[in-house]
Amino acid sequence: MEAFAEPWLRPYLDFAARAFGAHAYQADERYTRWLYDENPHGAASDGAVVIDGEHVIGCLNKIRLLWHLDGQRQLVATAHNLYVQPESRSGLGAMLVLHAMRGEAAIFIPGAADTVAAMYEKLRWPSIETQWFRLLSPSVTGVLHAITGRAAMYDSLARGAMRITAAPTEEPIDACIEAFNRVATGAVMRPYWTRETFLWRFFHRLGPRHVLASLDRRAFALFSCGVRKGIRIARLIDAAYDDPQDFVSLLQWAAKLLARRGALLAWSYSSRAELNDVIAKLGWRPIENAPRSFLYRRRVSSTTPAAVNASAGDFGFESILDHR
Repeated sequence: MEAFAEPWLRPYLDFAARAFGAHAYQADERYTRWLYDENPHGAASDGAVVIDGEHVIGCLNKIRLLWHLDGQRQLVATAHNLYVQPESRSGLGAMLVLHAMRGEAAIFIPGAADTVAAMYEKLRWPSIETQWFRLLSPSVTGVLHAITGRAAMYDSLARGAMRITAAPTEEPIDACIEAFNRVATGAVMRPYWTRETFLWRFFHRLGPRHVLASLDRRAFALFSCGVRKGIRIARLIDAAYDDPQDFVSLLQWAAKLLARRGALLAWSYSSRAELNDVIAKLGWRPIENAPRSFLYRRRVSSTTPAAVNASAGDFGFESILDHR
């Protein structure tokens, strides 16, 4: 087991193609470059690989983001893409997790299911209560666009005070960052966004592609729009608003627009109860037996109120491939 390093890039990409699929974002070099080389707070050594001879047989990646924890700003590593080839498992997954814990003050796990969730329970990692939702949003126009490949998913559009764009200017970016940081001030644990980390996470030339929907400075919604298993999925990544009705109007408009552009499913998760209440009232259906979220903190055995959305994890990373 070794920290990820440049000499292992090609063997890792070969492994990722076998493990996740030849056309998966994990097997795309841009993902690795964005995650480690371009991250303002990251480094290649954040990841780990299991080596057998000259071959990679297991991996675990980390997204390092700035969080607000107990009144202080700290770096939190979100672990994802934990995978060991089936014939080599025998506890190697747990070893990768234990390796990832070394030297970390906190690690976030955004979506663990079944045996993986049971492993974190055995490690006594506290869980964070999250709600998962999805919305089936078919559109005849959108289906035709998806079939013909003519969907202009990232084109800018405005209607009244509402805007949606994949290339926001400085003013809406700054307003969105301020809103994201302000809306979660009541929570002890939450990501904290600076301009540098916001641009890297959402609008980097190598990273996942996003569109920002906004209603003046009053409501914001960030979506990724990638293809998964042949289906265009619009994922609600993060949101902030002052008035719930403003957000309802913005989300309804943006969801319909993305459906007309070829997105069939909308999907999201959040630990913010007020946001989940609004999404539920809009008819987004809760996902049964949804993955669970965990937050390991060194020398802390319980969780406190958290405001964590999909932006804190690897949600929507398939939209990296939309740069092609």
